[in-house]
Amino acid sequence: MVCSKSSARSTRMGWLWIGLALISAGEHRAKAASQPEPTEPAATQTHSPTDGLATAPTAVARRLTHDGRLKSSPVFVAGGREVLYVVLDTPELFRLMRLSLDDGTITAYNDLASTTELDPAASPDGELVAFCRTVSVLNLPLVLRGPNGVETVIPAGGGFCGFRSPAVAPDKSRVAVSYAEGGRQQLYSFDRMGKDRRALTDSPGLNLWPTYSPCGKFLAFGSSRDGDYELYCMGADGANPRRLTESPRQDIRPAWSPKGDWIAFTSHRDGNAEVYLLAAGTLAAGNLGIGDDSDTVSDSAGNDTATTAPNPAAATTASALIRVTDHPERDDYPAWHPDGERLVIVSERDGEYDLYLVDLPEEALRTANLP
Repeated sequence: MVCSKSSARSTRMGWLWIGLALISAGEHRAKAASQPEPTEPAATQTHSPTDGLATAPTAVARRLTHDGRLKSSPVFVAGGREVLYVVLDTPELFRLMRLSLDDGTITAYNDLASTTELDPAASPDGELVAFCRTVSVLNLPLVLRGPNGVETVIPAGGGFCGFRSPAVAPDKSRVAVSYAEGGRQQLYSFDRMGKDRRALTDSPGLNLWPTYSPCGKFLAFGSSRDGDYELYCMGADGANPRRLTESPRQDIRPAWSPKGDWIAFTSHRDGNAEVYLLAAGTLAAGNLGIGDDSDTVSDSAGNDTATTAPNPAAATTASALIRVTDHPERDDYPAWHPDGERLVIVSERDGEYDLYLVDLPEEALRTANLP
């Protein structure tokens, strides 16, 4: 991939990558009301700010870290016994850290890292980890790290550009990732060796935060294509994109439950960053999907598979949207525990940022498998 080195475009791309880190507290307190309300595309069911909303009681939370430093992008590894996350280690350096839930010890993921590393993602078994690493100011290659520690590096190209927010397919065959190119930000996928690049989106605006369904056939993601960040879903090959949410403020960072029943995400619909759950629909013969029709997608072997795809809005008799957190400060970056019944999130409390382990609300557990 190649990026233009012209001054104007370099500046624009640079701000994309700084702004889309979405780590600073100031970004999350920005006024979103001035953004244009997205226009509803035809033949698409979405969730409005109050449609089917159940406000859960205060979630049961366990504080996991206590240093208060700026954090982002937690992800479970080692079968849920450890959490990888990003911390602002020095004013100039974001580092990947590893937290043991057994004894609370925290160690650096890469002892010799001398440049910023961001956005860790991992396969369900933790054997393939993807993250972004700066090699110069605002240039971020994608790093794929196998179980033996051997790294495959996918170069970002020249100039101010790079990858963000990778996601690893459940079978480890593909890695989806966001990349800025041509003034837009699109989703691509690679095989686990960093080859066989495939474009997944081709839309206006910015596309970020891909997350695979547990069957690996679908991707949820965030996009500003309709004027405001909303959640979307499509086949893992980019087919049949559909919008899932409609809110005058940002819906971002989706995370698909390992059980397939919920998509956790961060929303600013109530004035600040809170964590919500969106019902992802029913499970039918192990398949998950979007839309009312039978969609054709490609499986991990590249074969076309017809899948009857229930809409996540199908749960009209139960709560399709559940609020998990409710606090005047920021709750963000939801990531699922392998048991599908807990989330690790980054919470701001009294101006300090720490990881918390949050139980799902009882309402979500009761309606996890909707008819």
